[in-house]
Amino acid sequence: MIVRFFKSYDYQVSDNDLNLFEKHIGYTLPKDYREHMILWNGGVALQNNLVHRGFLDAGTDFALESLHPLIADHESSTVKAYWDFGTGDILAKGYIPIGSAVGGDEIIMSLNSNGTYGNIKLQTDYGLIHDISSSFSQYLEDMIERTDK
Repeated sequence: MIVRFFKSYDYQVSDNDLNLFEKHIGYTLPKDYREHMILWNGGVALQNNLVHRGFLDAGTDFALESLHPLIADHESSTVKAYWDFGTGDILAKGYIPIGSAVGGDEIIMSLNSNGTYGNIKLQTDYGLIHDISSSFSQYLEDMIERTDK
């Protein structure tokens, strides 16, 4: 499905901005995620009844609510701030926090070179990690609109 977004912050992300961020974190971002960030700088999903097709029984817990911006009015809401805060004890090694699920948990993306590069996972507040989708693009395609509400 096509997830429609609106920019929550009116900043244009450039390749240079993404390159600087990659240098900061020490990892290369997947192409599909970079392209999304240039277009939307994160963004909030316009559809409020999204569910992940692979986790229908979980309701909206695995569904996308918003993606963290790279550049924002408040530095604390950026993907860099989430990375800086979560690196170490909170985030799994080699994963970057890219957004929030409707259930409040963190959507994370693997930047590891161990065969999981680009995979999307959901990390709960309790540290449990669930495999969600094989790539950022696939995650967006896995969203469907719930029709039983």
